[in-house]
Amino acid sequence: MAMSLTGNQGSTSAPHLSGDQNYGATTTSVNMGGASDGGNDHQAGGENSSTDYVIPGEITVKQKAILAGALFMKGGLLGAFIPFVALWTHLHGYTPTQVGFMAAADICFSILLVPLFGGILDTWKCHNWGLVIAMSATGALKFLYIVFADSFWMLLFLTALTAPCLKGCNSVLDAQCLYAFKDKAQFGQVRLFGNFGFGILAALTGLFVAAGTSEAAPYERVDKVFVAFAVICFASSVYWAIMHKYVKNVTPDADRLLRERSIYAEFKALVAQIWNTEGCPRVVCALFILGCQLGIIGAYEFIMLSELNAGVDFMGACRLFGMIFEIPVWIYGMQLVDQISLPNAQILFLCVNSIRLYWYGVLTQPMEAMYAEVMAGFSFAFPYLSITVYIGRQFAEGRKASMQSILHSTFTGLGTGMGSVLGGFLIDAAFGGNIQALFRYFAGATFLIAIVFGFYDNLHAIVAEFTAKAAVVQQSINSSRGGTASATTGGATGGQPVASPDVGTKNKGFLDGPAVKTPSASFSRGDTEERTTLASASTGAIMDDGLDPSAISLSVEHPSAGGRSASTGPNAV
Repeated sequence: MAMSLTGNQGSTSAPHLSGDQNYGATTTSVNMGGASDGGNDHQAGGENSSTDYVIPGEITVKQKAILAGALFMKGGLLGAFIPFVALWTHLHGYTPTQVGFMAAADICFSILLVPLFGGILDTWKCHNWGLVIAMSATGALKFLYIVFADSFWMLLFLTALTAPCLKGCNSVLDAQCLYAFKDKAQFGQVRLFGNFGFGILAALTGLFVAAGTSEAAPYERVDKVFVAFAVICFASSVYWAIMHKYVKNVTPDADRLLRERSIYAEFKALVAQIWNTEGCPRVVCALFILGCQLGIIGAYEFIMLSELNAGVDFMGACRLFGMIFEIPVWIYGMQLVDQISLPNAQILFLCVNSIRLYWYGVLTQPMEAMYAEVMAGFSFAFPYLSITVYIGRQFAEGRKASMQSILHSTFTGLGTGMGSVLGGFLIDAAFGGNIQALFRYFAGATFLIAIVFGFYDNLHAIVAEFTAKAAVVQQSINSSRGGTASATTGGATGGQPVASPDVGTKNKGFLDGPAVKTPSASFSRGDTEERTTLASASTGAIMDDGLDPSAISLSVEHPSAGGRSASTGPNAV
């Protein structure tokens, strides 16, 4: 009989980092006890229904256009602000150490508040209106930067509030767009428009600032960057408030609480799930290192270029140039990651970033920075796309905001912030204000870290292979002593199946290739033999997402019965 477990919360396959693309295919629906809306994947959500998430169908061009517009505006507001905030603090006379303290506030409050933000939206299932409110609040807070530009402590306070809001909005919007796709690898094709927004707005902002900058007014136009940022924030919130209703693949907000567990319990369960997923801690660690590199580049590249007498318009052009070379990454990047596996891809990212950092450390003319921008896709686009798609493939939609927030805050919060803090400290304390020495130092450290990850991954593969062979030998010994090791019924088992692990076919984790088999067991009753293939989804994972295993309906096909099928479960007929 063919048996598969598929809930309507999205993919519930056992997490692994192998690039498996068999996600989103629904063969058996989980009946949650609520009324069905006529066979669609969307449940009506009666009193007994635990969830009403949508299993997305094929997304239409119209829906893609709406999502692309939202991502363009989101990328635009980041492009209008992120590249210039370090330059703004530098022009206002703040030291690298003070910039590092602001980055530290970014780290601490992002770690605390971004997962909390995602958990609240997941708990109350208010992703759309929560995003609208948070985006509006971010715009209002960023406008206050101009008012308190000369107060370090107020800037520290504003950073502590706005950084989590900005990162939370970024993660939630990407999560909404990601789960609108049945094939998560297609997410990069629409996320590309966020890249367009970033590059185009960064270039326009650079031209705007350069047009009004002089020795008499060195930062008058840079201050107006915050005005542009606030305007784009408000425009983005209005856009999403109106347009999200027309994207049918985006799960609508609910008018009731979906979970009974506290947000703390949810967060604890999420961290445990990440920690217990084989290979995930290794991937998160590499993601943190990549975030540190991004923080170093983002915080000190423009300051270094300003010391080389580069114009602000040239700085914006650098971002636009880098955006152009990120386009192939957003479109085809996941094909490469799926071919070589996520851990190997991360090692590649680290090696290329070490080259980029070293180039910044030895350039003598501002124009030479353009060569480093060719590798911009390996600093942000590749790591961000790969971890976003991985989350979408491995974790159910019910936790989309929480999972995205936790892992994205590791990359763009903890990682980038720690890079800025450590970089600022080293520039003042170890390198005597020489920013290029910092780039050279991190280039060497990054390359060594890539080598360490390579040794670790190969050692892990050797140990896993040895363990698998030892298990096969032990299984053979047990088989010779106690009879067959396959799961059979009848005879001594009294007609009950005795399942034993199928060594070599289970999911071995993050070093496996794309093709991962599923465990199987053989059942024999009289002259009728059936083979059950267990889906990669586990009952524990389903229970963890709030589904009732007793309500799962299984479709069973008996080959000896002429193709007739039967249904098991509480509502079986």
